[in-house]
Amino acid sequence: MFLNIDGCQLSVVSCQLSVVSCQLSVVSCQLSVVSCQLSIVRSNLFVDGFS
Repeated sequence: MFLNIDGCQLSVVSCQLSVVSCQLSVVSCQLSVVSCQLSIVRSNLFVDGFS
């Protein structure tokens, strides 16, 4: 019985870690998008400054 419970708990923890890992990937992706947008804004300002 205990082995089954431990196995179940390990599965749950493993699942939670996968979810956290996935969320971190999403956050990382969002940061990349924001960084990209900032670069675009900066280059636009740069171009506007010379036009």
